[in-house]
Amino acid sequence: MHEVFEIQRLVVEGRLEEARERLRPLTRSHPPDAGANMLMSVVHAGLGEPEAALYSARRALEGRPTDAAVLVNIGNALSRLGAAGESIEVYERAVAAQPRWDEPRCALVTGLLLADRLSACVDRCRGELEAFPEHPRLTAALGGALLRAGRPREAAEVLERGARRWPDDHTLATSWCSAGHYCGDRTWREHLEAARHYSGMMLGRLGPPRGVPAREGASRLRVGLLSADLKRHAVAWFVRPLLEHADRGEVELLVYSTAGNEDATSDVLRGLADGWAKVMGLDMRALAQRIRGDGVDVLVDLSGHTAGHRLGTIATGAAATQVGYFGFPNTTGCPGLGWRLVDAVTDPEGTESWSTERLLRLPRPHLCYGAPDGVDAREEARAGDGPIVFGSFSAASKFDPLTIGMWAGVLKATPGSVLRLRHSAMADAGVRANLWARFERHGVEPGRVRIEPPSGRAADLMAEYRGVDVALDTFPYNGVTTTCEALWMGVPVVSRAGPVAEGWMGPSRVGEAVLGAAGLKELVATGEEGFVEIAAGLAQDRARLSALRRGLGDRFRASPVCDGAGFASAFVAALRRAWETDRAGALAEGPSGA
Repeated sequence: MHEVFEIQRLVVEGRLEEARERLRPLTRSHPPDAGANMLMSVVHAGLGEPEAALYSARRALEGRPTDAAVLVNIGNALSRLGAAGESIEVYERAVAAQPRWDEPRCALVTGLLLADRLSACVDRCRGELEAFPEHPRLTAALGGALLRAGRPREAAEVLERGARRWPDDHTLATSWCSAGHYCGDRTWREHLEAARHYSGMMLGRLGPPRGVPAREGASRLRVGLLSADLKRHAVAWFVRPLLEHADRGEVELLVYSTAGNEDATSDVLRGLADGWAKVMGLDMRALAQRIRGDGVDVLVDLSGHTAGHRLGTIATGAAATQVGYFGFPNTTGCPGLGWRLVDAVTDPEGTESWSTERLLRLPRPHLCYGAPDGVDAREEARAGDGPIVFGSFSAASKFDPLTIGMWAGVLKATPGSVLRLRHSAMADAGVRANLWARFERHGVEPGRVRIEPPSGRAADLMAEYRGVDVALDTFPYNGVTTTCEALWMGVPVVSRAGPVAEGWMGPSRVGEAVLGAAGLKELVATGEEGFVEIAAGLAQDRARLSALRRGLGDRFRASPVCDGAGFASAFVAALRRAWETDRAGALAEGPSGA
């Protein structure tokens, strides 16, 4: 028993690999030692080993068949392995085994959320909050479910209210920051308020970031890429060109992956990186120490406030220069994150005060897209005599009322046309019913809106663009990946950009950044009326639409948005500029400033 307590201390300290080795002999007993196997399950989960975590938890269950904590661990492992239905059944058993404990209830609503059973998740959260009204985790889960279900304004209200009620709760603070830029009733001021709330919360927890002195004589910049999404995920499609094209005489690229379920895409990226560390099992301080020990000059955060982020590591101070990029399209409020990499379209001159980070502008589009492997981009003729098919494969979380209103206006302006919507959230019947009802309120009959969940592989999803004549963007949070996917497949995209003078944030202009760089600025509107006019105009002029589509995929692939070499060169130059600026500032301050 004393041995297990000692190993528990290692787990608390984040020394998971050491804990695993110490536990191995204790887990081989017959009958199984429930406590040792339970702890081993926790260790395997922390190291991103869900199969092993499941095995150990099931061994523990042999000795504790009604232990709710063991059942929760089994459910968590099943969820990580993609067995959503089975995980929910196990969580239900855990709730029944210990009905007065809130942990199984929180695990259950999280399982429903991850399984895209969003209506059930919302209903369950509301029911649980009646029983446990003062519960920040359940409040955060409700906000997350509402957002994913396509109800961003409701989500933001729930999360903001929760963050104000529990100002020290990290999940609510980070979720409030994330939800705001989906909402058409919030400007940069509201988002900056959320970011500053997060900043204050983190400083109260951790104190100011530790200063990290710049390496002397770093002729070859050592750059760390920190992400939970270097797997089959949109972030991977935009990181790969950098890994492929960066001049290794100028830069060394080290990846710190916090993904708990790496896959074949991870394997491809690993082969392109100069170093790859799987660091899910390290806590924020241990990870910061690892990065400092590796001598990283510039740490690039690719997650922001998205799931699995490690802003705590940034806030403790892991590198002399720390930069936010791509994974989160807005200011974070994270202490220690000194820069945010943008371009002059998304974040033009005059928007500097909207961000807690300094803006590091690239002299070109700040992103570069590389399609997943296996995508067949052959052109297929569309726009014949059949009805025009508009489409959006964006996440339902981007379906603000402004988006639904724009799309409904397009459908009403083009009689007989239909709109195809595809995203995993739309497997939920309640989500589909809610969307149809919203279109009906705008005078669009449900039969004109085809709502379907997507197929499995990324390449298969992109092939579905062949059934779309014109893609419609979302607002105020434009599509990024979906816009690039559509253009890659030769489908024009109509977008709406938010004028800076009206207070719209950078996410509302990324469509303009992509389309402008692709030579398609004429497809960008600055208001709902213009959006409807552009989309309807394409639909009503079949000859013009056919001419626009002809060779569009090839033109996009030849544009700056797909120029990996040009992007990598500009990206590395910008990082060096930031690093040199920080180094000069530290030298001017002297030793006390370091």
